[in-house]
Amino acid sequence: MVAGLVWLAGRLLWRRPAAVVVVAPILALLGRLLIELLLVPTRLSIWYWAPVFAVTALVCAVATTTVEDRLAASDLRPGRPAVRRALSVAGAAAFILVSSSASATVSTEWERANLEAAEQLQELPASARIGAFDAGLLGHRRAGVVNLDGLVRNPVYVRRLLDAGRPADVVLDERLDYLVGRLGPGDARLPACARSVWHSERSVVIDGHGEPVRIWALDRC
Repeated sequence: MVAGLVWLAGRLLWRRPAAVVVVAPILALLGRLLIELLLVPTRLSIWYWAPVFAVTALVCAVATTTVEDRLAASDLRPGRPAVRRALSVAGAAAFILVSSSASATVSTEWERANLEAAEQLQELPASARIGAFDAGLLGHRRAGVVNLDGLVRNPVYVRRLLDAGRPADVVLDERLDYLVGRLGPGDARLPACARSVWHSERSVVIDGHGEPVRIWALDRC
């Protein structure tokens, strides 16, 4: 199916160079999906990256069209459709190569570590109240994980989180039994009473700092 869509996109670009504005985002999504299938075991991060690549594709399309118009106004007149077609195809292809190489550099360690944590959460009692600042994958594998970063919470919670002197105080207000995430000792989001009961085998490196995903028990808080 993917190969068929790519073939149709190429055929449309060859016949209608201006279609790059429509085709580039589609190719971007297909390219990203292919990378997900090859490199990312969970195939869930496309949720976050697809909109970014789609917008970038539109910018690329506009830039390609601008270059075509300037060349058409110069010695390369509109009577040279092959040149315009080549530019359109080259512009779309360049975008796919750039976006694909950028995607390939994205570390998958965080997702793998979260997968390990999600498996551990299955061992906890069904009545346990679990919270996480990165709840997407965890909530997909274990129902009821409380989102703490505010992305899917009401404005009142978000305001509390932003205004809190210590995010850990907001965490305590949620009355959790367990807190999960890439949270090391001393993290402002981690209550001082928390105790580590599990950590992932692999560390997640961000900005040069490696930290495993941990499960913290809050039963002493």
